[in-house]
Amino acid sequence: AKLRKLADSLQAKIDHCFGERLENTHKRAREAAQQRREGRRLQVIQTVLRAIAEFHDTGECPEILDRISNRAQVEDLVSKSRRFTSEDMAEGRCREADIGKLMNDPDRIFSDKCWASDRESLEKIGITNVKRMHEATSAINSIVGEESPAQKKARQLKKLENGLIGCKIAGFFPTPDYVLEIMLDYLPQQDDSLKILEPSAGNGNIAEMIASYYYDGDRSKVDVCEVAYSLRNILELKGFNL
Repeated sequence: AKLRKLADSLQAKIDHCFGERLENTHKRAREAAQQRREGRRLQVIQTVLRAIAEFHDTGECPEILDRISNRAQVEDLVSKSRRFTSEDMAEGRCREADIGKLMNDPDRIFSDKCWASDRESLEKIGITNVKRMHEATSAINSIVGEESPAQKKARQLKKLENGLIGCKIAGFFPTPDYVLEIMLDYLPQQDDSLKILEPSAGNGNIAEMIASYYYDGDRSKVDVCEVAYSLRNILELKGFNL
């Protein structure tokens, strides 16, 4: 019950992080991106807290997570969940010295100075060596899961669109929402048999309206043209027929 209450208490902060913000300057866009990153971090913490609470309710909590009793312990584990994974080692994100110790003497690494600040908190939840760390982080990762393709695409798209702020592209003037609303009044009657081309699509504002109005949001049915490379990338991620 305690862990579930802790998870529920995070919701207001998560909602705040993902709330609407002005992103019309580099500074505002950067601050909004930071808030979204914090929101995603808190969502992970919330997911893990709820999962462990559910495990305790059903009596099926993995032994390696059984001693977790507060949010700080979950945050600590999540922050370390990729520190010594095989993928990290393959991509060179671990120090060579750590890799050598890991392979030759997995218990020794916990006595190193670099772990001094972590060792006490980890030992409280039963993590006393690298093997136990792997067990814990594997359990955490199985709860959180991988980022879905849709989530990854949305994150990439937001980054590309934020990159347009303050960027001068010849002939590019994003169509504002109030103009789109006026345009809707002048569109021909809805007919999904129509074949429509947006000849200068920009970042796709008009094309998105057309896809929603005629094709139930299916952007692949709208043909678009655009010469600017940065805008073409955005249109491609949005799923238009470029």
